[in-house]
Amino acid sequence: MPEPQLCPDLLQKGNAGRVMPNEDHKTPRITSLQHSRVLELTTPLWYTTGTWLGFRLRVINECCRSVCKLLAPTLKGVGADVGNGWMDEMRNRNSVVVIGMIVLSGLAVYTVCRKASTTSTTGTGNTPSTPQPPVLDEKTKTVIAELTARWDELQAFSASVATELPQAAGNPGTTLGKGTYEWSKRGEKRLIRFGLVNTIRITTGEAKALHTGEILNFVYDGEFLYSQLQQPVTFKQTTKSRYEPDHVLQIGGKDLFRGLSETNSLKLQPEEMLNGRASYVIEATPTTEKSSSIHYFDKQTGVRSRMIERDETGKATLTLTLSEFNTNPEFSEDYFTYKLPEGFELIDKTKVEP
Repeated sequence: MPEPQLCPDLLQKGNAGRVMPNEDHKTPRITSLQHSRVLELTTPLWYTTGTWLGFRLRVINECCRSVCKLLAPTLKGVGADVGNGWMDEMRNRNSVVVIGMIVLSGLAVYTVCRKASTTSTTGTGNTPSTPQPPVLDEKTKTVIAELTARWDELQAFSASVATELPQAAGNPGTTLGKGTYEWSKRGEKRLIRFGLVNTIRITTGEAKALHTGEILNFVYDGEFLYSQLQQPVTFKQTTKSRYEPDHVLQIGGKDLFRGLSETNSLKLQPEEMLNGRASYVIEATPTTEKSSSIHYFDKQTGVRSRMIERDETGKATLTLTLSEFNTNPEFSEDYFTYKLPEGFELIDKTKVEP
């Protein structure tokens, strides 16, 4: 797979279109929407315990600063010695953390009580106010069952993947991705190998453009998921984690439809032809947002051949297309075995995951 033309100077300056290293924890901060939208990563792969604690300690310190400012006038009124002594003690780091924890605990209790009060019944026959999962109509259910059955009949599959975003990680420009998606059924599991090369073009507004890129590879060997990211100039990292369907792109089957139906209202649209193949079309509308997405499913294989995500105005924000289907590819026995390339750092999250 050819690599994109890269611009090292752009990445060194920390511009969009890359995952920037976190100097404190040596883990990247994801800045490209390509990861969360195309790869459907509901939980960031690079989220670490150090980052989690650091963020919360900053919140505690800010809360304590606010408490001290609010109480300072009162303390002055009860005596200079007492007030000054109390404030000196407040400056002690341990005391600040303890008081901050008390404040946050109070907020947590308040939040829980509010949630309980809004979801409980009033005694007059009213139902809880908690949002209920979307209900599928019978026709859509029938089509989903048919597509799932077609998918389950496949023993192996491969296709070319193309993605397009009309922006460059938040900047004017485009993000184009090209790669391959391959899987093979081994027992009850589907082993996956998915590679994508992103070419990012950032428009500077001066009739010029900057180019950079990144290379992503995902391998599921039947036990663990390996998520590999390479960016110029020297960022090379692989994360080993336990497999979750939401952590890698799904192109068909029950895991894909589960994710869609949990948070969207699904509605069957008229059939269309896509790349010469008959396709079911399903529109997904989030229950809490004004955006929507259109999903094209190949009737013969059950594979999602195209996805178009749109904002509230109907403008496409992401397009993903699969082509060149092969329903009988042959893979070597070790094709889905991950081998760490030379120069890559391995982060093993399986040692800290429950």
